[in-house]
Amino acid sequence: MNTRLKSLPEFAPGHEPGGAHPVMQERSRVLRDKALACARDLVLEGRYASTPMAAIARAVGCSVGALYFRFHDKEALFASVVEVAMAQEVEALQAQAAQGRYVGVSLRDTVDRCVQDYVGFVQRNESMIRALYQRASDEPGYWSIVRVAAFKMVQIWIEAVAEAAGRAGDRAFIRQAGTAFWFVSSSLVYSVLMIDQPVRPLTTREQVFWLNEMVMHFIGLDVPESLRQSAVTRPMRALLPRGRATRPRRSPGEKA
Repeated sequence: MNTRLKSLPEFAPGHEPGGAHPVMQERSRVLRDKALACARDLVLEGRYASTPMAAIARAVGCSVGALYFRFHDKEALFASVVEVAMAQEVEALQAQAAQGRYVGVSLRDTVDRCVQDYVGFVQRNESMIRALYQRASDEPGYWSIVRVAAFKMVQIWIEAVAEAAGRAGDRAFIRQAGTAFWFVSSSLVYSVLMIDQPVRPLTTREQVFWLNEMVMHFIGLDVPESLRQSAVTRPMRALLPRGRATRPRRSPGEKA
């Protein structure tokens, strides 16, 4: 089972990240998207923080001034990468669901596909998740972007599991499935951040197996009311990205 990809898909047109200045010409849009792709690869490789804007400009093939003309600053470029990457992840999953990925299979197979897709999402973005966590205390809005994306994806998986269980529209079951995916979310984030070094990290196959068992266990339990109030099962204003104040634009010679 190979759920890990080297990088995310190419940036598709139509995404207008909030950290980027509006573009009026196609040439400017192409340069902006090249900068996003370059920055994304640096994030995935864990080298974004140590790479100055001048190096990114050289890799893109433009001047530092041209880069700042398209993004407020280095943090705005990072935020734009996160926004576009998460939007594409959600769109890709929505497309798969619309094509019937979770239709016509058993409950256990549905859970297995949902968990595999969740693990794949986290593995593809693990470097980005670590970088976001490190910035969360200063820029909580970044973490909210990922939480909102995960919320939208989890809603698809909850609906798929409820449909497979013959419980579509059953609010109690949907809340219970939401609680299950809440624990899955916590487990996956914990595994990426590696807060405590495990004796032996789980393989992807083992991780998927145990998360499957967790979901199957939870949807078959009488879950206490205190655990049913999961943030995953209902939209919360606190999960929505906060408006980021525009930071002062750095001069081309200033260290990023």
